[in-house]
Amino acid sequence: MLFSSANAPRAASRNSLYILLPEASFETVRDGGEVYAMICAGCHQPRGEGAIGAGRYPVLAGSATLEHSAHAIEIVLAGKGAMPPFRDLLDDDQVAAVLNYARGAALGNGFSPNVEAADVRRARR
Repeated sequence: MLFSSANAPRAASRNSLYILLPEASFETVRDGGEVYAMICAGCHQPRGEGAIGAGRYPVLAGSATLEHSAHAIEIVLAGKGAMPPFRDLLDDDQVAAVLNYARGAALGNGFSPNVEAADVRRARR
């Protein structure tokens, strides 16, 4: 696909973490499925099946790791293994939304209760 200057992907950067973004600004993305598609699916795969290649990207579909929301929040904020930290790229609402997406039926999970932005805010301290 050829990109014109009007629809070329843009790079969002915070503290040297770069993500290529389609037309919309990343800060406007609030839906957990959209956040997942933009920054998680490239490594964890679209349906959370994980991958092994340049690194090991764990399976998220049916993953007990996501059951404990505090642990999942910490991994997203601080990173782990090949996964970079997203503390400075995602705000509290985005972290909660993407974790609720990953912990929910979309990836074959059914964990509750939902992660709230306040849970993420407390974990940042």
